[in-house]
Amino acid sequence: MVKLGTYSAKKGKAGFFGSFTFKLLKIFPVPGMEVLLKKGFIPYQKNIELANTPRHANVLLVCGPLPETAEKAAAVAFAQMPRPRMLVFLDMEKAEFLPKPDVVINAEDLKVLTKKLCPAEIYAENPTVFQPDFLTKAVSDKEEDDGHQEHHHDSHETHEDHQGHQHENGHHEHEEHGGHEHGQNDGKQHHDDHKEHAHNGHDHSGGGHNREGHDQGDHNHDGHDHGGGGFMSMVMMTKDQPRGTDGLQMDRNKVRFGPFHPGLPGGLQIEMILAGDTVVQAEVEKGLFDQTSFQHFPEEPEDLPGWLADFDPFQKEMYRELALLALAGATGSDFNLNVEKLEQERVRNLFLWLLKFQKTLGDWEMERHVFRLWQDFQQNALSPEKFESFRKKLENRWYPKTRLRRLGKIPELNLHHFSGPLAKAAGNASDLRRHLSGYECFKNFNLNDNNAWGWLQVRLEEIHRSLQILNNQPSAEKKDWASKIQKMHFSGTQNSCAKLETSRGIFILNLELKDGKIKKVDLKRPSTVLSALVPQLTENYELADALVAIAALDISPWEINA
Repeated sequence: MVKLGTYSAKKGKAGFFGSFTFKLLKIFPVPGMEVLLKKGFIPYQKNIELANTPRHANVLLVCGPLPETAEKAAAVAFAQMPRPRMLVFLDMEKAEFLPKPDVVINAEDLKVLTKKLCPAEIYAENPTVFQPDFLTKAVSDKEEDDGHQEHHHDSHETHEDHQGHQHENGHHEHEEHGGHEHGQNDGKQHHDDHKEHAHNGHDHSGGGHNREGHDQGDHNHDGHDHGGGGFMSMVMMTKDQPRGTDGLQMDRNKVRFGPFHPGLPGGLQIEMILAGDTVVQAEVEKGLFDQTSFQHFPEEPEDLPGWLADFDPFQKEMYRELALLALAGATGSDFNLNVEKLEQERVRNLFLWLLKFQKTLGDWEMERHVFRLWQDFQQNALSPEKFESFRKKLENRWYPKTRLRRLGKIPELNLHHFSGPLAKAAGNASDLRRHLSGYECFKNFNLNDNNAWGWLQVRLEEIHRSLQILNNQPSAEKKDWASKIQKMHFSGTQNSCAKLETSRGIFILNLELKDGKIKKVDLKRPSTVLSALVPQLTENYELADALVAIAALDISPWEINA
């Protein structure tokens, strides 16, 4: 049983229904559903549902540790949740910008979450307002900026053309007209009476100026403002705005999606400028989760694999094997990749992407189907044949195929920048696994479908081939990676460039060693290039299609440098 803290509890005293409020756990996961799934979370179970926004949630489930920027975003999400609410930490004890958690759990508790989070007391006589300093300062700064903008607008308004006007609380009296009132019903009469009257310096407020029979081409608007305190038409409100591709003039708004948006990779944040529901500009915000500084790499070669493995919770095996491959290349040592672990990680990541992508598409049926396959894979019960049956069902769905083929088209001149699914879908890539030990029977494959549907087809084929590799993979002798490094000989100046093919594309690690010490580390990751494609793939698309195109790229926030 849980007693909610004062930051979470609702004001009042427990009554008869006090312990029944949390019978349905509406969970908002941080940084995203993928992290929880990887740790064993089962979202489709009785009395549990995933909330799409913190305002609809009663449980904030935070899987840590989180970098500072992401932790602040989680604090904002917690502040938005209605009371009673519950703060739950998974694999972390405390956080700098969040209050003390109501419950701390581990991965095993995810299987019995409803029992673990059933509270006994959800009320408190004196609940505490959650006001972290950084959030209070941000709100204060915003209000101050808005006040400055309003003051700037008022103090710089030109009055030279407003002779005879008295401005009070947004109302204008025209003293030279004998104090005319511009009512809604007498606007036309007012216009007729003043056909011969010079209009310099007048303010005909929107609510009192009828434009019926009004020839704006012949009307002198010097000093006019037809946007006063009354009614304003859409034409008047957007007269100074740029035109969109459809020719309409719309207000443009800057908005952010993420970092915990349910339809985007967990941790990814996109800043957009919208004209209505059309994307004018979109850009990935960098450095939210990738906090790595390549200026502080380890000097000892045996520390490199573990250091790199901490970069990304979803690709630990890949980073570790990439480091070992680079060290082996520098010393001229023989090295056999752990194909089994690499392919298991590849399939796992592709399933997590596919599950989130079906959610973004809004295909609830396929989302549930993908999750069942994910569970089968986790239990080593997924065969290539069973997956092939699912793939045929997915390929026969007409709507997603039609929609995705309109999205994600990359100009041929830019294709050479990309690797992985995007390049393979366009018929422009060769898989590096063909040249690595352990993949002797691997055959290259390409499509001729340069769009988001092609990317999906490539990833489905990747899963199928990886399952075949795992089925045919002989049991290898398990060796500790530290023992592999001990057999390598480091001396003098040694350089190396190692490459590995992942579910997103090619990772490239360059090493420079001198006298057995690492002197330089340089890492190139595919999400850096993928994120640069976002502005091009979203411009002038409707918001829903733009989000689908971004989700189809499979960008990892752990791979994007600040």
